[in-house]
Amino acid sequence: MSAKDNPRRIVMAADGRSWQVFVVPEGMRWDPEIEMRRMSWLCCQTDTETRYITPVPPDWQRWSDEQLLAAIIVAPLDHRRGR
Repeated sequence: MSAKDNPRRIVMAADGRSWQVFVVPEGMRWDPEIEMRRMSWLCCQTDTETRYITPVPPDWQRWSDEQLLAAIIVAPLDHRRGR
């Protein structure tokens, strides 16, 4: 999948962290420990933290930065980072 087919967004949180957000397509980085990752998911990551949103909201690219940040804050934390 090319960058054109999988756009990324970068949003800045109030605490100064920069979140990179992109879709991880079905079948990529699949993890049998996390059932919901068998489908495409929205990866939200900073230098120190990764969260995921699944299923991918169909209109997430049109969300405002504030809407996207609100979704990131409540998204599940990926505790497996660094494995």
